[in-house]
Amino acid sequence: MRVCAIAAAIVLAMDPSVLVGVSFQMSFGAVVALIAVYETYGTRLGRLLHGRSLSGKVLGYCGGVVVTTVVVTLGTYPYSISLVSGKAEGGTAKSGGWLGSGQ
Repeated sequence: MRVCAIAAAIVLAMDPSVLVGVSFQMSFGAVVALIAVYETYGTRLGRLLHGRSLSGKVLGYCGGVVVTTVVVTLGTYPYSISLVSGKAEGGTAKSGGWLGSGQ
């Protein structure tokens, strides 16, 4: 987790305005969520998802992808909802948004 904090500090030192950007918030939100879950449950997940047979390895790989997807989705959920609710209220995102710039 320290590495993520150091990376965020370096990025913010180079350009402090990125703090309010959606890409910074979502990227670091996803990375922090992944680090937190895999630091906490990594050993258990490793035992659960790593099989010895070929089918066990394939299922373990697929399980790892599913766990990672769920963790990243939950880690970026607050930012996604914030962005979408801002668009629903007539706000605009810096990138033009998914509703189009003419709205």
